[in-house]
Amino acid sequence: MRTIDFELWHFEAILDNGYSLLLGVMIYRLKKSGIVKTQLRLRKDSVADVVSHHTYLLSDIVLSEEFLLIEVGDKLHIMFDQDHYNKTGEWVFNISITEHHYTLNLKFIGTTTGWKTKTKYTSWAGILPKATVLGSLTQQGEKILLQGKGYHDHNWGQSLTMFLNKQGWFCGSVYADTLKITWAKEVQNRIDDGQLAIINRDTTISDDVTWFYPLPAKDIKFTIKSSTVKYRHRIPSEIHLKIQETTVDDALFASAELWMKIVDVQKIRFFTLQYYVCLVKTTGMVKVGSTEEYLQDSSQLIEFPDSIIKKNHSSELINLRRRNESSRVPRSY
Repeated sequence: MRTIDFELWHFEAILDNGYSLLLGVMIYRLKKSGIVKTQLRLRKDSVADVVSHHTYLLSDIVLSEEFLLIEVGDKLHIMFDQDHYNKTGEWVFNISITEHHYTLNLKFIGTTTGWKTKTKYTSWAGILPKATVLGSLTQQGEKILLQGKGYHDHNWGQSLTMFLNKQGWFCGSVYADTLKITWAKEVQNRIDDGQLAIINRDTTISDDVTWFYPLPAKDIKFTIKSSTVKYRHRIPSEIHLKIQETTVDDALFASAELWMKIVDVQKIRFFTLQYYVCLVKTTGMVKVGSTEEYLQDSSQLIEFPDSIIKKNHSSELINLRRRNESSRVPRSY
């Protein structure tokens, strides 16, 4: 661990009834001390229904290094359900957030195999690449049941210079029926610096197979098809992601072609770092072996920091010139 670095726990979900959720807990660590920033955004039909962000000293929170446990008084509780795992083998995370005007309780239940990898800029663990999300939101005495699909990852080893040097990534999730793509496009000084994509498929506890497939970088093509101006920056409005048919497991082939149209953009801040979180409508196809699944205007989330895009000084689209790319192969988490 560096003397100064960032660490982030990230949860997201696409829920029924038009809700989407983003929850982040970021630590800015300076040796043994640090600052913790929490951020929650729960949107309904592109309108921020619940927005909450707080800053704490690292000494004010309970943080376990044995398994995920984050507690901030009685306001925030995130915990890996160790007892449930010992009994069933399932990965489950329980989240409880209480503020003066709402209470949010969620359960993320993993449906596929986790993985971890390391890029040039960060260590990245897809702990729950795909999860069933169940829970409730209580506001002004009214309880709303929530259900949908979600994702949880953990990033660490990020340095401050990464953002100062305009390093970062576009990243997102694509939830099909039983298949899930986690993808990222890395950028340095607004120049294309490689891409990564992993396909997961739903599994069961009895399976002996690791159901995730890292894809060769040479077979992944990320293209910004059009752009728009938001918050005085020129950002993508439509993205095309194509995965050429490639062998992922002996004679098993995988491919995908997806069009993502951004329908809502929100800007969030972690310390001095500013991110765009976008709700997109995704249409296309994902295929692994004989399993072929289609999406039509399916809601998904993507995000990227503003350090890697251009201010609106001209009509020039984001410049992503290609560099030599190498495949980065994740390991089972």
